[in-house]
Formats: sequence, structure tokens, C-alpha cells
Amino acid sequence: MSLVDRWIPDNPVLTQELRSRMRGARAYWILFVFLGFIALVLLGLYYSWQQTIRNTGSGTSLSSSTSMSIFYGIVVAQGFLVLFITPALTSGSITVEREQRTMDMLDLTPLPRRSIITGKLVSAVAYTGLLILSSLPMLSICFMLGSIDPQQVISTYLVLLLGSFLVGALGMMWSSIAKSTIHAVILTYICVFLPLIVIFFVGTTSLANGFQTTSTSLATNFVVALYAPFADSRLFGIKVMEGIGLYILFTLGGLLLASIARVRLEMFPERKGWITRLIFVVLAGFAMYHIDIWWLQNYNHIGGLVQGVQGTVGRPTGTFAIGTLLLMAAVPLFATGDFTPYEVRRFFSALAAGCTLKGLKRGRCTSGPLFLVLLTLLIVAAYIGSFLTIGKGSDINSDFGRVAQIKSELSGPIIAQPVTNMPQQVASGNQVKAPPVVQPAPVDPAVVASKVAYVSRLGGLPQIVVMLCAFVLGFALFALFLSVAFRNRWVALALAYVALFAIWVLPVTTTYAYPTSSRPQPSPQIWVALLNPTMSIHQIYDPWDFVHYDQVRAFQDHVLWQETTCLWLGIGALSLLLTVPLVQRERKHGADIPFEELVATA
Repeated sequence: MSLVDRWIPDNPVLTQELRSRMRGARAYWILFVFLGFIALVLLGLYYSWQQTIRNTGSGTSLSSSTSMSIFYGIVVAQGFLVLFITPALTSGSITVEREQRTMDMLDLTPLPRRSIITGKLVSAVAYTGLLILSSLPMLSICFMLGSIDPQQVISTYLVLLLGSFLVGALGMMWSSIAKSTIHAVILTYICVFLPLIVIFFVGTTSLANGFQTTSTSLATNFVVALYAPFADSRLFGIKVMEGIGLYILFTLGGLLLASIARVRLEMFPERKGWITRLIFVVLAGFAMYHIDIWWLQNYNHIGGLVQGVQGTVGRPTGTFAIGTLLLMAAVPLFATGDFTPYEVRRFFSALAAGCTLKGLKRGRCTSGPLFLVLLTLLIVAAYIGSFLTIGKGSDINSDFGRVAQIKSELSGPIIAQPVTNMPQQVASGNQVKAPPVVQPAPVDPAVVASKVAYVSRLGGLPQIVVMLCAFVLGFALFALFLSVAFRNRWVALALAYVALFAIWVLPVTTTYAYPTSSRPQPSPQIWVALLNPTMSIHQIYDPWDFVHYDQVRAFQDHVLWQETTCLWLGIGALSLLLTVPLVQRERKHGADIPFEELVATA
């Protein structure tokens, strides 16, 4: 037995996939088309440079920038080809086995499910890696022109390889979920290209300016906040290889998607659900901790970083809004599921069992509320830990409810009134008016006291934690009600995301009236904004920014975190009450089956 055989376990699925793929002519035709397309892109860029030299004579002095353009042109072309090719290799891996009736034979073998997923995924990623590495000789022209170093090439190619692993795992996941290969391919390509289209239209300005934008658009800054920390050469504030954050992010994301595919192949998926949840917790904790530290150092100019993004996300508390957005998107994923008739009849017992350690390990949706509360506490811990890491522990709550700072702002000059008698200055025979003398307007102490008292009532970090826990509990119970009512996980998931979309879109698209004052009158649609937890966070850490947003100005006399907390607790209680008649109806129409009870409690 060789040393390789001793340390690397044999995987028959991987061996069979590699042999079947490389023995046919299809693999070599794909390689030929891939390299041909890259060669055409390279020739086009090189021809453009030659034309610049011929027409202007200045192309020779710009060889360094031309080298960078050729390098990034080749990389972008490879990236798009990888996004097109990799899903086609993995999105039909499981569905083809089912359509050809060979999946049952794999189930009868002693191979574990992880070996099946690993073999098919590694074979596809290995072939994609072959395509990527085969283009390395074309980069020699970039080294000839200069400004490209080997470390940059290695870093970029690692991103491409790990990106192909992430996309391949995405296709594997949909292949394990979809019923046919066509559906799996369509869903995979939608999940790959739809976010890219959104990012392209939202973040074009930020990308063009190298992320040194002064735009206060939350959408633009959100894209920057998700990409810039991971593309930086710092990991948790430590100088490392550039792009190390992307390597870890892509690796954890690929492992998460592959674990979902592995669990879907199990006869009892809930017994392996803890694997997916554990990887998700590691991914969420790493992402939020890294983003928090990066933006804290950016805001405080630590380590040579300069604040490049202004607006709500540019401040440390803005990263808390990012964590809230990710938390909102995660609630429907973990709080919806397929309920068996036995679980519906024993809904409240199953819900109580989900709040135990055994229930968390099973990964059923009944344990979703408790898991989401723990995830909320993890995001809060990452936020607090980032302050402690950089030695700013005393500033954890200073950016929330800034009473002292706002009091000093209110006690200063608010309205400047010019003096009527302005002196005249004579310069070079022309009379020039001197700048007006500004005098501060008198400040009413009663107004200052009322505004400071209002800011004091807005709360701080503890109030935000209470509000977020109430949100995840209420939204999770609402999602559980949808799962019981429709008895279909995909319908419940779609309706939950429709509700989430309405919470975001309705307040933004609402028209406002200004009948008697400058404050907009709340309309029926604007009250949906109270369900959005990020509005409460925005009010707490930037109360005077309300004058710029109509949907917030309508509630400038309200304490939003209290109202949001009460609303979501009420929605959760109402969801439980609406579930009671569904449970009673199921009890009347069916009796308990011992086998279902054994399976549910195993």
C-alpha cells in the first residue's frame, strides 16, 4: 500500500467520476472552448494596446497599466466562464442518478452519504481547477509588461478556485433538492447570476471609485460593507495575505451548501441537521466578527485605515444593522419546514421538545425559534468582541443614545442670523461685501431639556438586544404557523420572504402628505415600518438623521424599539393562537400511529 493510499481514503465515487469525465471527448472540447475564449480576450486587449501605440505613441509609457488591464480582463473572463461551467457540472449530479434509477444502488452500498457528495463535488471542482490553471501560460505577457507580481496571481487564482468550489456546492445542493435536472440547473443559475446583477447595478459607483465613495445610499454602502472587509489584507485586524477573508468565506459557504446536500440524502435528515447549523453558526460568527473589526478600525483610523464610506454603514453601529439584515434573511430558512401529521397533532409538544439540547441537534424547524435567539446573541457577542479586540471596550454603548453629544449640539448655535449693518471692503478699486457676521440665535432651555429627555428614552444596546430577540421569536412563530397551515415548506418559505419583502418595500414606496407642518403624515402603509427592526436601530444610534428620511420622520416622537418589540411579541402570540384550530382539526381527523411516534422521537 502506497503512502497516498494510507493517508487519503479511497472514494469509489470520486474515482468513477474522474475517469468517466476525462475519458470522453466532451471534457477536452470544453477545455478547448475555455482557452479559446480566454485567448480571444487576450488578443483583443493586446490589439487595443497596439492601436494606442500606433495612434498616439503613448502606449509604451503605459505598459504597466496595460498589464493590469490585461490581467484583470483575463481574470474576469475566467470568472464568468467558471460561473457558467461549474453549475452545469454539479447541478445534475444527484438528479441524474435518480432519473437513471442508479441512486438506489448507491444507497445499497456501504458508502456514507458524505462520500457520495464529496466524490461528485471534488471531481467537478478538480476539472474546473484544471480549466483555471490551464490559462496560466497566457499571463506571461503580463509579467513581460510589468506591474504584476506572483503573489497577486496566486491570490487571484485561489479566489477563482474557491469560488468554483462555492458555486459547485450550490449546484450540488439544488441537485439534492430539485426533482429534475432542468429544475436544478435553472435554480442554480438564478442563485448565481441574480445577486451578481443586483450587485452590479447597486455597487457600480463604489467599484469604479475603489470603494472610496462618499455616497450615503444604504444599498450602496451595504454592498461595500459586505465585500470590502473580506477583500482587504487584514484578518481580524492582523496583516495577512490579501483576500484571506474571501478564502475563508468561500470555504465555509461551500461546506455549508455541501452539508445541506449531504443531509438531504439521509433517510432521516433531522438526525444530521446539527452539522448544517454548526457550520452556519461558524460562518455567521466569522463574517460578523470580521466585518465589525474592519469597520471599527476604519472608523477609528487604526492601522492606517481611512474611512472611505460615509453614511449609516460607515459608523460602527451601522455594522449592527448589517447583522440585523442577515438575521432577518435567516429567520425563514430555520423556522419553516415540513410537518408530519403526527407533529401537527403534537405541535406544542414538538415545540417544547425543540427547546432542548436534543431538539437543537435534530435540526427540526420546531427548534428554529431557540436557535435564532442564540444566533442573535452570537451577533451581539461578535459586535461586543470587536470593541474589546481593538481596546475600545468603553465605547461599546457610546454610539447608541448619544445624550451628551446631542446635548452639546443643541446648546450651541442652531439658527444663524446675519447682522443688518455689514461693513464694506475696498480691494483694487472694487467694492466687495464682507462676509456676514453670524450671531447664534437664543436657545430655549425648555426645548433643549425636552429633546435630551427624548433621546434618553431611545435606549441603547440592551434595548436593541431585547427588540431583536422579540423580532426573531415573533417572526419564527409566524413562519411556523405558515408551515403548519400549508404543510409545504416551500410555500411557507415563499410567503415568509414575501412578508419580509413587504416590510422593506412598502414604507419606501409610500407617498407622504404635508398638510400643516414639515412632518409627513403617517399613512396605512407607513405603519409597516414599525415591523422593521433596523428602523429602531437607526433611531437609537442616529436620532437626528430622521429629517432626511420621511418614513422615519413620521415616527420622530415615538420610541420605536418598544413598539417594534410589542408588535412582534403580539404577532408571535397571535400565530400560536391561530395554530390551535389547525392542531385540533388534525386531531379529530387522524389518530396517532406508533411508527410515526417512534420516528419522531428517535
